[in-house]
Amino acid sequence: MAEKSTIARPYAKAIFELEMGFVADTGNNSIGGPSGVTPTPGPVFRRHSWVGLTGDWGTVVGGRVDGARYGVAVKYDPFQAGGVANMASLQVHASRADNAIAYITPNYEGLYAVLAYTSSLIGQEAAYNTGDLRLWVIQPNYVMGPVSVTLNYEHANAHNSTGDVKLNIYVFGAWYDFGVAKLTGYYEHVKTDSNPGCTGGALCDQTSWMVGGVVPVTENDNIRVSYVDYTDKSAAENTCRKFGVGGTHFLSKRTNLYLDFAHISYLHQSHQVGIDVVSEGIAQLPSSASLYLARGVLHVQLADYEKAEADFEKAHEVDPNQSLSVAAQGMAAVQANDLDRALETIQAKLASKPNDAYLLYLQADILSQRGAAPGTPEFQTAMRSASRPAGPNPEAPPTRARPTPAH
Repeated sequence: MAEKSTIARPYAKAIFELEMGFVADTGNNSIGGPSGVTPTPGPVFRRHSWVGLTGDWGTVVGGRVDGARYGVAVKYDPFQAGGVANMASLQVHASRADNAIAYITPNYEGLYAVLAYTSSLIGQEAAYNTGDLRLWVIQPNYVMGPVSVTLNYEHANAHNSTGDVKLNIYVFGAWYDFGVAKLTGYYEHVKTDSNPGCTGGALCDQTSWMVGGVVPVTENDNIRVSYVDYTDKSAAENTCRKFGVGGTHFLSKRTNLYLDFAHISYLHQSHQVGIDVVSEGIAQLPSSASLYLARGVLHVQLADYEKAEADFEKAHEVDPNQSLSVAAQGMAAVQANDLDRALETIQAKLASKPNDAYLLYLQADILSQRGAAPGTPEFQTAMRSASRPAGPNPEAPPTRARPTPAH
């Protein structure tokens, strides 16, 4: 729901916009705060909330406005930052900025620019707080006929306990409308410097680009397609690629139906990207055993067995009734070539769940890897574990997922 209005003046018009969103069945605020967290209770006008003046000299606004870089991404993304195929879901954006002031120059033969500043980009302002993330933006634009080009440069600066954080963002977007199809392109590079603690993550050193297009089929229908490449250069050259295709049917200027499909692939040891994503999920759902289990498995893939062990133990602490966390501990020990500890972990859990099919399988597998000789007690235990009838275990993954011992 939005309220937008103008008030005429001789040399300028006063303008403002107040916009809110709510969940129809509960009435709760539907737009998130910093990091996507919906405040409880949250500000009423959590979307747009600004006032300004406009005239022949340009437009100036102040308040809570759209993020400049995010606006470029929405403009040139064929999916307009919506649906599963959108480009922005692979990037880190401040979709809206608090305490911002922006000036938009007059349009001169297709050329205009946006200049903006905010003293508290992600809403973390507090009294006597010197750690607010301050952001400066300069954004020249050219729009004329079938051509649109945007350059966007942003510089952010914040003071915190680890030292100054300086962030530079370079963005380029363009499209050309041939009539039968509109071709679009987007490129950005985000680089953090002067921060020795920045060793990985999307705001340290990342580059992404997109090519796509929109093909009108009828007056009310179109087909959209895009290909996105995202690379985090600060870690292990983690790369994510997304291909998207979809269609839109417009019922009116404000209402449409759409169907989108996206295929995502991760390349070049991108387990750290998964760890970062799961960690964000844990921050929102700290009591989810499955998230700790998933992060632990990713730590195993990076051979970080101590962190994996800690996550598996936390998963077991959160939900002692599930056996997969203990099984994962055993698998991590196998990966680390510590078969004795793997067997000890599995057998400890079998003491309380003697008929768990997956734990029995792992026990037999570990004993066989240890080279249990026929006729020995270990060999007999392995045979009993492998042949013992057990009901289906809904937690157990397929047996083909058995890890290979590290050498």
